Amino acid sequence: MYDIKRTLIPKKTVVLTLSGTDGTCNITIAGVTKLATFNGTLTLTASDFVYLWAADFLAVEIIITASSGTIIVNELVQGTGFDNAIIENLTGTLNASGVASITYPEPITLAEAKTFILDRSNNDTDADALLLNLITSAREQAELHCNRSFIPQTIEYTENISSRVGNTSEFTLPYPNHLSMIESKVNDVVSTDYVLTGVNRFNIRMTSGYYTTGTAGTKFYFKYTAGDCPILAKSAILQIMKDMYENRGKDPMSGNGFKMLQPLIIYS
Repeated sequence: MYDIKRTLIPKKTVVLTLSGTDGTCNITIAGVTKLATFNGTLTLTASDFVYLWAADFLAVEIIITASSGTIIVNELVQGTGFDNAIIENLTGTLNASGVASITYPEPITLAEAKTFILDRSNNDTDADALLLNLITSAREQAELHCNRSFIPQTIEYTENISSRVGNTSEFTLPYPNHLSMIESKVNDVVSTDYVLTGVNRFNIRMTSGYYTTGTAGTKFYFKYTAGDCPILAKSAILQIMKDMYENRGKDPMSGNGFKMLQPLIIYS
C-alpha cells in the first residue's frame, strides 16, 4: 500500500518601512549586511538602497524592490525561506521596521480572474471572495484531473514493498513537475542509496542494501518538492473557473477546461 501527503509551500515576504529624516542604518537579510543612507526623502532612500544592493542580495536568492519609502523582500525560490531583516541604526534617525507575511500564491491572480470571468478589473468586493475560492477549487480540480502539481508544494510519498509486484525497488514518484529531492528513508532510516533519474518526473532505483530485492514489509519514504503551471494549465484553470462561476447552482459545467488539460495528464 502507499500513501501521499501534499503540503503547499509558503512564500515569505518582509516589508521594511523606513523612518527618520537623516543618517544611516545597516540592513541585514539572509546574512548579507548593507548600508542605507538617507537621501532627501524616504522614497528616494529606499530606491537608492535597491539600486546599490539588489545584485548582492540576488546572489543569496533574495529579491528586493522599493515602493514609496518601503523595501520589499521576497524569496527568489518560493519556500527557501530567510530570517527576518535585522536593522541597526548607525547615525542620525534613519531606521526601519519590518512586517513579515506568509502566503500561498495561486497560479491565477485575482486580477487575472476578474478580467477573464467578469471582463473588468475594477473593484467588486462582493465577487472577490467567491473568485478567490474558485481559483483554489479550480486549481485543485485541474491537479486531480492531470495527476500533477500546479502550485509549489512538498510531497511525502510512503510505500510498503509488500504491495509491489516483482523483486526490484524502483519508484516513479507522482505529481510532477518535480523540483528537488529532500529526503529518502528506508524503514524510517535516512538513506542515500539510490539513483535519481528523470527530467520532469523523478524515477528512483534503490542501489544497495537488502531492500533492493523487494523484501516484504520494507517501508520506503520519499520527500520532494514539485509544482509549476504551464500557460495551457493556467488557461484551463481560468476556463474551469468561468464555468463554475457562471453555472453555480444551476446547469452542469461545460467541461471545456478539462478538455484543454488533456495534453497535460500524467498516466501512471
